[in-house]
Amino acid sequence: MLQSLVRSVGITCTVSAIVAYFLTHFQIIFVKSFLLTTLLQFIVWYLIGYANEAKTNAINRELEADMYKEFSKQFSEVNCAFCSTKSNIPIVITGNNEFECSNCGKRTAVYVNLEVAQTTTAVEDPTDRIIEKLTEDGIPR
Repeated sequence: MLQSLVRSVGITCTVSAIVAYFLTHFQIIFVKSFLLTTLLQFIVWYLIGYANEAKTNAINRELEADMYKEFSKQFSEVNCAFCSTKSNIPIVITGNNEFECSNCGKRTAVYVNLEVAQTTTAVEDPTDRIIEKLTEDGIPR
């Protein structure tokens, strides 16, 4: 980390020194042009970093919006209420769900019903233990 910081400051100072040396040919004082060029480099890199961060944040917000939009959709196979033809339709959890039957052309509403249930553990299957016990003791004849 320290090595990359020293390298970065070294590059900045080198560029500033080259520009300041070039400007001395136009009777501009070396120290003033060196400091001005150094400051200008820091400002430009700050602005470039700020622009990149703003662009990245905008892309991330757009991706999150698309992701939420896709998460809110699920597909389900339902029967038409009029002719019982099966249709695969998108279900939107946060909105109204309707579809037009491809067979009879009538509109059918779909209602989503959520249920809550307790999580339980499965009952242990004793078959494996019985077989293990029999093979240890030997099968009675």
